[in-house]
Amino acid sequence: MTHASPAAHPSIAAIFSWDFSRVKNLLTRDDKLDPAEADARIEEYRKYMAINATFNTSHPVSKEVDDVWHAHVLDTVDYARFSERVFGRFLHHLPIFDEDGQKKLVIDYAAKTLPHLKALFGSLSPLWAEARVICMGPADCNGGVVQA
Repeated sequence: MTHASPAAHPSIAAIFSWDFSRVKNLLTRDDKLDPAEADARIEEYRKYMAINATFNTSHPVSKEVDDVWHAHVLDTVDYARFSERVFGRFLHHLPIFDEDGQKKLVIDYAAKTLPHLKALFGSLSPLWAEARVICMGPADCNGGVVQA
């Protein structure tokens, strides 16, 4: 399968039809990202949210996709509406503060995130490469993880 079918899951349809233009503006402001890179990351963020809507488990996220999530969370009103529409509740972004949690993220990234992305969308974008695993420490983003 190369793309999840929106008809198969109404939440996925909502994710892929959501307007992320304000998130893109945050990502490209002050030349942080060029527009094409922002679009690519937003597309992968959509996929990430789709696996969270489909599979009843938490999923560690790649650093590049987590940057999109951070930008979306900053737009609190839109993020709250998105969470309610897609998940039926507010989806919290929870940081990991200790080394044991960080180790679990690395394991879960390979055991859950990557296989679930492949199951719904086929091949993976380079933004999900094992080499880019996830946020790897307090100087980064503390390894955000979804609370299922």
